Formats: sequence, structure tokens, C-alpha cells
Amino acid sequence: MSDTDNLLSRKKINQETSQILWAELQRFFASGLAIHVDREFDLVDVAWRFAQDDKHQVESWLKQGWTRYRQPSQTMAGRRRPCLGGSG
Repeated sequence: MSDTDNLLSRKKINQETSQILWAELQRFFASGLAIHVDREFDLVDVAWRFAQDDKHQVESWLKQGWTRYRQPSQTMAGRRRPCLGGSG
């Protein structure tokens, strides 16, 4: 992928990232599809790595606990902070 394609891909991800209501995000938590990203990381960069199927980096983050799949039992703590997610 060229540098231009990378920038366009990151720009698209950034445009699809916004605050959403808990009601819209809740179904992803309930199905185990929500991913927590540590505050130390750029949400767009993490989403881009997932989109690029960067298995090495994603597996490293998961093993270190920097990103992790959220379980339905963890949803109450997550509701205290703004929820971020895509529009589609």
C-alpha cells in the first residue's frame, strides 16, 4: 500500500470516528465485539492497524493488555467515560 493510500485510509477511519450514544454501542459490548483501547494509544492508529490486518502489532497489544475485547460484565465501568465508535 502506498503512502497516499495509507493517508486516505487513516483519513476515512478518522472521519468514521465520533462520540456515540451508549444505546448505539451497547449491542457491540453485549456481543463481545467492542474493543477497549488504552488512553495511551491513538484510536485511529489502532483502528487502522486492525483494518490493515497487522496481526503482529494487534497480537502484541492484546497480549500486553493495551487493547482488549470488552466483556458484557465490564460495560458499567465503560459508561462513565465518553464512548467512541464508528458511524457504520
